[in-house]
Amino acid sequence: MSKSNYEWDFNNPPPVSRHTLHKHHVYEEYISRYLETVVPHQGEYVRISIVDGFCGGGIYNFVEKGEICFGSPVRIIETVRATASKLNAIRTKPLKFLVNYYFVDKEQKAIDCLKRVFSELGIYEEDGESFHIWHGTFVEEYPKIRQSIRAKISTKRLDQKVIFVLDQYAYRQVPFSITNKIMSDFTKAEILLTFVPRAFLDYAGKNSQQALETTNQQLMRLGLEVSITDIREKAEAFSDPSCIYLHAEQLFLQEAIARVIQDQTIARHFSKYFIQSSNSSRDLWIIHLANHYKAHDVMISVQWESANSDYYHPGYLGLPPAILGFDSSKSDLTQQMNFGMKHFDHSGESRTLALLSDQLPNLLFDQYGKSVTVGDLFERITNDTTCNIELLKKALQASLDRGDIRLSSQKSSNHRIATAAPDSAVIQIVQRSIILL
Repeated sequence: MSKSNYEWDFNNPPPVSRHTLHKHHVYEEYISRYLETVVPHQGEYVRISIVDGFCGGGIYNFVEKGEICFGSPVRIIETVRATASKLNAIRTKPLKFLVNYYFVDKEQKAIDCLKRVFSELGIYEEDGESFHIWHGTFVEEYPKIRQSIRAKISTKRLDQKVIFVLDQYAYRQVPFSITNKIMSDFTKAEILLTFVPRAFLDYAGKNSQQALETTNQQLMRLGLEVSITDIREKAEAFSDPSCIYLHAEQLFLQEAIARVIQDQTIARHFSKYFIQSSNSSRDLWIIHLANHYKAHDVMISVQWESANSDYYHPGYLGLPPAILGFDSSKSDLTQQMNFGMKHFDHSGESRTLALLSDQLPNLLFDQYGKSVTVGDLFERITNDTTCNIELLKKALQASLDRGDIRLSSQKSSNHRIATAAPDSAVIQIVQRSIILL
């Protein structure tokens, strides 16, 4: 049952699935880590706005355990407050957190239920906070949200920190034009957007001519120059025994959609994270859009730290062909592209580290001349892999140990441990090793 079909009733809350609760956990972890990342660079104040564009009624029944659970609005507020207390507990001079919350939903019953939840839990505005609870669709309310946020800062500054949690009911409710406008309006915006790509295949699976034509029209509206027939033909040629959780055609469809989003978004950084449902074929996809690699690194780190083998990233297990500089169409797809299931577990981390350790030396020697910073290298590869900057540094250690590269920074002219080097450290190429492929 989609959220749009929920009957929001405080006394009889709708059921919630395990994968939805995990999605809320990702939101919490991201916001907490984000605040911990940006706070050290602040002065006396932390100014941030958080927009929950599809907030729902704020309360659920987790039937599996017979528990009442609270939705994203409650969990977001509690996460910000807890993180603020944690950070201030270790500071001699406390920070003032100035937080604007925007909770929007198109269902009036959801808004009424959320207000009841806040009242019953005693959640009211604290010093430095402001709550905005609005009835309407996110697209319709966005101009008012934008105006409200800008009214609280200088009109000459567009660097207000804003996190948009857009847990849309269907893939069409937040068009790319809106996400691009957000990234243009606020240069430090972060967007967490949910997506259900499986819906395409569910409908196309009916195999009627009408179903196929409708699916192709939906693909065209997204900007995909591909038909469901093309995807199925590619799937037939794909034979990866590691594809346990997904049919091959879904794997290709998800990767195709990801490429369209990357092509159409103006955000500099993009990541995708799939949450597999234990009781539904409609897995959730969390897309993260950001303009700074540190924000992107936070999201990837949260994925590694909060997930296990039930949560995954279909796509490249190491560096993709586009980065390595060869034409994948001229070789075997599964072997040359390392294309398959990538899980955020210990095995997935080991495979990622092993592949990157082998691939990075050639990338450095072939494409970066004499030097490149760690941060610049991370920005170059991160949209197409699941490594965070810590994994990248670990992968560089093999080259460092062989003497192929040196790491230098203002702190040290010769870092021996890659993970101890700052992001601004320069990777200096010393020699080219003979690498057997």
